[in-house]
Amino acid sequence: FLPPGNVVSLQEWVECRMPGEVELGTDDAGLVVLRPARNAREKEPDPALQSFLSRLPSDQFLQEEEDLREAIVSACEKAPETLAQVKRLPSVLKCTKVLLPAAIKLEDWIERRIGAEVAVETDAAGQRVCRLMGSEPLPRQESRNREKDRSEEFFRMLPKDAFLPEEEKLRMAIFDFLAGWSAQELATLQHCAQSPAVAEAKRVMFASHAVNFKDWIERRIGGELILRPDPAGRGELEIHLTPAARPVVAERVALLQARKPPGIWPAPARPPPHLHPPPIPAPMPHMAGGSERGSERSNRQDRRRDKERKEPQHRDE
Repeated sequence: FLPPGNVVSLQEWVECRMPGEVELGTDDAGLVVLRPARNAREKEPDPALQSFLSRLPSDQFLQEEEDLREAIVSACEKAPETLAQVKRLPSVLKCTKVLLPAAIKLEDWIERRIGAEVAVETDAAGQRVCRLMGSEPLPRQESRNREKDRSEEFFRMLPKDAFLPEEEKLRMAIFDFLAGWSAQELATLQHCAQSPAVAEAKRVMFASHAVNFKDWIERRIGGELILRPDPAGRGELEIHLTPAARPVVAERVALLQARKPPGIWPAPARPPPHLHPPPIPAPMPHMAGGSERGSERSNRQDRRRDKERKEPQHRDE
């Protein structure tokens, strides 16, 4: 039904053709899921949740609740954070294991116990996000639609059978990053975006346009790179090379190895420090023959004492 080439994503179609009926969110693994909108489904109370909440004091927090509240508030102080990321924080994990039964979701506890401080909302990408109340709200649907319109206008201006010079620079910056990637795990979209060269090329390319980096990759170089959710469920997108991209990356690897620009390739390993014990120093010159001279001196002193004993007797005579 949808046109090929990812021209229109399923998310865009749902938001434009089924507004208010379906909402997009993320599961515990960080993957996008579809669920009936809150106003389109019947609110049936969860017996397990109701039983758990009934055991909590209504006018104060348990100490375990206070610890969990502080962990969540600290995670969202600087900026809104995705619910999936909040759940993975060690401080939050520790508190949830102590406080929440397995059947109770963290977002349900947040909404019912600290909803006046922390809001759980859906952002423009369909992810569930934790935001402190009083902070800047997430973009509304109208602003999201305007951003999509500007994004579509940007893609319509791009040539269909070639790359702009700024696009080619961004494309090659991505391939240079992949050519220099040496970790065992696959590089992710987040790793790529944090590369200084890629970040600079993005800044030049998207300076005055609200364009998502992921959308540009999928729509402009999707025949060379494929973005897939990581199997570990961290909510990140791994970068996979297609057969068309492998020769390009191999060529960039050869060029980078030939140039070896400073700051990218590791410095040669230094030899280990000298670990042998220092040589034993030779005896000092004044130490040589010390025992013989000492014996000679002692003999002279003995002879002098004998002579002194005899002298008084000679005078008495």
